[in-house]
Amino acid sequence: ENIKQRLSLLRELLDLQEGDVEGVRKCIIIRPNILFWPEESMKESQQWIQQRFGLSDAKIAQMCRNRLELLTAKISTLDDKADSIQAVLSLSDDELSDLVSKYP
Repeated sequence: ENIKQRLSLLRELLDLQEGDVEGVRKCIIIRPNILFWPEESMKESQQWIQQRFGLSDAKIAQMCRNRLELLTAKISTLDDKADSIQAVLSLSDDELSDLVSKYP
């Protein structure tokens, strides 16, 4: 039952359809540890992305499907990377958000 709950959570976080077994399978093959990562941590990562970049749930799910490590990254790591990109490219908060939203 726990595995069913975890698969359901992944479908929810990645905005996959109920019957999309292939999408969930692909995610697990690419990043097997995603089955064991704490639910709260994955949701916190998505919330951080939403707060930092002001993106829609659909856009965040797309980003996480494309880059599964976003779900399992620590918020401090995400924050450091975003700050670093912003500093190196001399981007404002809005410019960084635009960049992130265009290239999920």
